[in-house]
Amino acid sequence: MARQLLAHHPGDHVRRRAGTIGNDVPAVTEIGGEENTIPHTYFGFALPAGAPAAVRDQLSLNVRQVLADPAIRAKLADGGFEPAQGTPEEMRATVERDIAAFGRLARTLNIQPE
Repeated sequence: MARQLLAHHPGDHVRRRAGTIGNDVPAVTEIGGEENTIPHTYFGFALPAGAPAAVRDQLSLNVRQVLADPAIRAKLADGGFEPAQGTPEEMRATVERDIAAFGRLARTLNIQPE
């Protein structure tokens, strides 16, 4: 969703905010975040550790086939979702990158789990 909104405001016209309400919310970079740290939501499928590669590959193929259906893509787009047809390795890389980026931000802000 953020990507869709930012597409309508190219350049430096929009500051990435740490929150969503009010101008008193600092930009992510002002509180220690990296320039491209944009909170986003994504959905994916996960299997238990050690699941057979054949099961993972079949699930990935099935999901990609479903997401290739124009009717499914349209329905998802109507809900503000941007379907991606990545590989399991790409999803793992996305999750690992986000954990690292938001982990650094949490450490910078001294955010502790409760």
